Amino acid sequence: GLAYQAGLVSLDLASVWLRQGRTAEVRALVTETMATFRVLGTEREALSALHMLQEALERDQATLDVVRLVSGILRRLQNEPATRAGLETL
Repeated sequence: GLAYQAGLVSLDLASVWLRQGRTAEVRALVTETMATFRVLGTEREALSALHMLQEALERDQATLDVVRLVSGILRRLQNEPATRAGLETL
């Protein structure tokens, strides 16, 4: 639905802000995004991916590649179950 799409767009915005060095805003945005996905009852694989991004941000090790990876996982999970997305080991 729209809330899931808004979460995906938030990750796109996180990429832009990360490139601009706005890590504090990215941390807050990812925290809000994670809360949104929890409320939606999103699969644990998606929440695990977001948690990985949160941890990278906390260690100041988040990169655009990490954001893209998480975004890609969430987009795949939107369209297919985790077992078919090959993400059951996250």
